[in-house]
Amino acid sequence: MFGKVDDATKDKLVTIISEDVVIDGSIVAKKAIRVDGIVNGAVHTKESVVVGAHAVIRGGIKASNVMTAGEVYGDIEAPKGKIEISDTGRVFGDLSATNLVIDENAVFQGKCVMNGKDAQPTKEAVEVPEDLDERAEKVQEEQEKDD
Repeated sequence: MFGKVDDATKDKLVTIISEDVVIDGSIVAKKAIRVDGIVNGAVHTKESVVVGAHAVIRGGIKASNVMTAGEVYGDIEAPKGKIEISDTGRVFGDLSATNLVIDENAVFQGKCVMNGKDAQPTKEAVEVPEDLDERAEKVQEEQEKDD
């Protein structure tokens, strides 16, 4: 899925960190980034981040969209975008996004916060009825009668 860069994606990618590159420190960019090597630090961009199948990022990622087929050890933030973890992806950290896709066989250990207008529960879902205890007692009495 993320193993090869097709022509359409190649035109959009501005920075490519190849497999033989190790960066010790954070990366900050305005345009899209593809990481196939190792980054020991955070990756921040206003556009997308693609983490290749052999890549390792030891730090957080903040971008408009994040697609990972490699390993990420840190939180991933795409507050108004999408995070995708492919079947070879391994993410150990928290996620924050509007949309989330996790393929079968992917590894994700952390928590996820979905940010969208529909991400909040409805008022009815979070309100507890005032007569809840009375209802519970009635149900319990009915169950005792049936036994």
